[in-house]
Amino acid sequence: MNKSKILAVVMTAALVSSVAAISANAAGITKVEDIKDHKVGITGSFCGWGNGGEADIAMTDDDGDGKYTGSFTVTTTEDMVAEATGDDGTGQQVGRGITGVTFKVRLDGSWDDSWGEFEPSYERTYNSQTNCCAECAVGDTITVNVTFDTTKNSDEAVKNGSVEADDDVMFEFLTVT
Repeated sequence: MNKSKILAVVMTAALVSSVAAISANAAGITKVEDIKDHKVGITGSFCGWGNGGEADIAMTDDDGDGKYTGSFTVTTTEDMVAEATGDDGTGQQVGRGITGVTFKVRLDGSWDDSWGEFEPSYERTYNSQTNCCAECAVGDTITVNVTFDTTKNSDEAVKNGSVEADDDVMFEFLTVT
């Protein structure tokens, strides 16, 4: 059977329950609006989780609307594809029953400020221990398009109640076989 393209769209990620969830740390992020002063990038199993941010895929917000975008294309190897894990609420990593390329969004190539998939136990994506996962198999060629929407947790969004779970980090991917 000749399969030329399989389109899979996955919407995932997360909620920072409030701007207060972003606290001062080594990177200096004290509120969502400060993100624009930093380098936003994607790192993950596709690049060995980056070495000091040098391998991170840059994300940009060209129109200044607070939505950063970036993408990467890889042909997956055994080193890139693994079972995705998540924090079970007690600090333990447990299998999530899916396999693929895992990744996160982070600032300045550092783990001080990062966003992963939504963790219901903690109601967070900010510094989440659960990675986003683009499901695929070894040998697949995938393109992953990532959007990091900082407007979901701006002061105004929190104030007017428009913050929604599971939509800060979104991605879609195309698998070509």
